[in-house]
Amino acid sequence: IVYGRNPLNTNQNDEQRTRLTSRLLNLDAMACSETGDAHTALSSCQAALNAARSLGDEPIGTSQLNRLSCAAIACKMMERVLAQTEPDSDDLKSLQSLLEEEDEHPYWPITWRGERAIGNALHEALESGVITVSELDDRRPDWRDQAFAGGIQDKIRAGHPQYFVYMDRLQAAAELPLAPRRLAIQKIDRDLSK
Repeated sequence: IVYGRNPLNTNQNDEQRTRLTSRLLNLDAMACSETGDAHTALSSCQAALNAARSLGDEPIGTSQLNRLSCAAIACKMMERVLAQTEPDSDDLKSLQSLLEEEDEHPYWPITWRGERAIGNALHEALESGVITVSELDDRRPDWRDQAFAGGIQDKIRAGHPQYFVYMDRLQAAAELPLAPRRLAIQKIDRDLSK
């Protein structure tokens, strides 16, 4: 990924191609399961899951969402294949191993680390004047950016350290099991509302 001058405008077209590849492989699995070819159908499901996994640990929230989405769709297709065919035990063992690996993928911690870094880059770009507030709103810079630049940059600079405190708390919450994670995030939300 090549990050843009405005980190929020980072081009992720390659990831959309991954989604398309995963979709085509799922469609192939569907077609193979309709003809009773369990081995090829499961191979296409595994390939669709591997397409999702190709996004690896890209530290952008949408990257991890794309990975999760493609993996979930591949799993639904695996359910369909298993309902329509009778795969042999070697194919099932291979599939189980792959699913167990994917189940261990740390989606949340990767997402929060990446979002923290992007937020930091955005703060730095706004503080230094590399990008303007108008650009965040997809408008051309105008007189208001010049007139209010100093005040806006000072406010952003003052809030920058607090951003790290907030994101560190979210990162720590993201690494908790699901039930305590929810409680920790609710507490963070309550604290921010004060």
